Amino acid sequence: MAFDVTSTMRAIQSFLMARPEISRVNVGDPKSPYSEGGIGGAVFMDSNSVVMLMADGQPVEMHNIAVRFYSIDAFAGETLDEWELQLARAVSVVQQALWEDADLSGTIRNIDIAGEEGQPMAVQYGYVDVGGAMHRVANLIVPCKVDSDVKAAP
Repeated sequence: MAFDVTSTMRAIQSFLMARPEISRVNVGDPKSPYSEGGIGGAVFMDSNSVVMLMADGQPVEMHNIAVRFYSIDAFAGETLDEWELQLARAVSVVQQALWEDADLSGTIRNIDIAGEEGQPMAVQYGYVDVGGAMHRVANLIVPCKVDSDVKAAP
């Protein structure tokens, strides 16, 4: 692959760290439970592929970045349905923000929201055990189209 996928992962991480709905963002899944309340995030690579070659021979790639949102179990005094609603609300707000900034302020070509090059932006909910603590999670796939015409992420 022609492009460093870590730049795309860092662009997504920076985007999430700027969101008030997310209290903490790691690259990679955490090894121990989050101790603070709120919604945590983990960014990791799902897949990448070349989807096109430009006239100059430069590739256009799809970097499918997985973002796992964790409903941290330290919502003091809140019920399970409140946790579920808070997680769903945070994911929905982040999705909307990604739709509105589909090139992550110029760090990628665009987010392929509808999946014209394959995987669309999609969310799947489930549960994950982190260090013995069960967390409610939402796995968001963010399909990022990347080419040589965009600047590297910070």
